[in-house]
Amino acid sequence: MCTTPRSAGQRSREVGETRTGAALVMVVLVSIALAAIGHAVLVMTRTEAWIVRAEARRLERSYGASAALAAAVEGMDSLPGDEDLGTPYAPVRAARLSPEVALLTTGGPGSEARGSVVYAPSASERIGTRLAGARLGGTLEAGVGSAVAVTPALERIECPPDVAAPPGLAPWSGSGAWIPHPGLGPVDLSSLRLRLPDLSDGSVDLGPLEAADGTCVPAGGNWGDPARPGGGCTTVWGRGGSLGDTELAGSGQGLLVVEGSLSMDPGARFRGWILVSGHLWIGMDAEVRGLVDVGGNIRLEPGARLEAEPCSAAWALHEATELRAPWTVGPTAWPSF
Repeated sequence: MCTTPRSAGQRSREVGETRTGAALVMVVLVSIALAAIGHAVLVMTRTEAWIVRAEARRLERSYGASAALAAAVEGMDSLPGDEDLGTPYAPVRAARLSPEVALLTTGGPGSEARGSVVYAPSASERIGTRLAGARLGGTLEAGVGSAVAVTPALERIECPPDVAAPPGLAPWSGSGAWIPHPGLGPVDLSSLRLRLPDLSDGSVDLGPLEAADGTCVPAGGNWGDPARPGGGCTTVWGRGGSLGDTELAGSGQGLLVVEGSLSMDPGARFRGWILVSGHLWIGMDAEVRGLVDVGGNIRLEPGARLEAEPCSAAWALHEATELRAPWTVGPTAWPSF
């Protein structure tokens, strides 16, 4: 059998057809690849958009819960009990854990839960757990004729309602029994000072403020009149905070917070609670009755007296109304509860 030889034109057409077919296959394959890539990009874009929306909703819920907790704390003037608190952002539930601590929670099914712990000092707790009248981080030096003691029961004033004086109060304890960082529970000295009336002028002159007729003037800066039990200012308790070394003169009662050292003039009298980050110097024939927390040393000059009297300190804390509003312990909103 013989075949007719193909001409050069036929061979050229066959080669062209083969190349055309291969090019068509390549075009089809590239189109499929581009379609697959486009679909993958679309899926990725939609997935990323879904993730972004989900994260935005989560952040919105989280910020809303944090804002609700912050608003609830800001609006408090005292530690809440077991109750519901309304805020512009979300309802907040409060649960009292102890006389000084409450737990705030917000959120629930379908939303992220957040919680916050708040604290406010309680005279009953602070006094009831007290072991010594004076707590210091350094040493105690007593001059000739000075004394550190516990006020006899018959000479003590009556405690505020619901406050019981500890039965076995020691006159003082050193740094071996106490960490020398004065404060009230988790609230440090600086936080206490910032809430109290400012006395940062280097000196505090104690004394009552009375009108011409002898009645007590209910004004700021009135430190009461502990020296005259029958006077009009007997039930008035002062409070204040000082930044820097401070000198104390006169006679008064209340809560005094000093970031620095405190020196009492000869013959000065103070009843209540003193918290000092530095040293405390009690001048000749001066007297302190109540509780004392000192980060450094205590020195009593000749004739000075330091007496542990818990009920006086309890009244000083009880009447310091600025300290009743709670503090947040730790973050404003814990990540989850």
